[in-house]
Amino acid sequence: MNKAQAILPNTKTETLNHALKILNEASETSADEIRSMIEHDFLKFKQLLSSDRPRMSDVLTDIQQATAKSLKETKETAKRIDEVAHRNPWFFVGIAIVVSSLTGYLFAKK
Repeated sequence: MNKAQAILPNTKTETLNHALKILNEASETSADEIRSMIEHDFLKFKQLLSSDRPRMSDVLTDIQQATAKSLKETKETAKRIDEVAHRNPWFFVGIAIVVSSLTGYLFAKK
């Protein structure tokens, strides 16, 4: 009979209960430590954001201006393409056929 089999049933149960109790305590301690680390990191992040708020506002303003400029340029380009397409529609029909054919060829099952 080996050592594990020599342990009495009550002792096995007590040992398992003791091990579970230790694991529960460790998990509660770990959860509290993790929670405090997350709270600490969140406070640091919040302070960082509040100190960089003016700079972030400037960046957001720059992004808004760049987006408006890009949108204006895109609209102008679309108008020019529309004008050229009305003057020479067959050119664009040919481009559409070529693009469609290439797409069909690339995605066709072999």
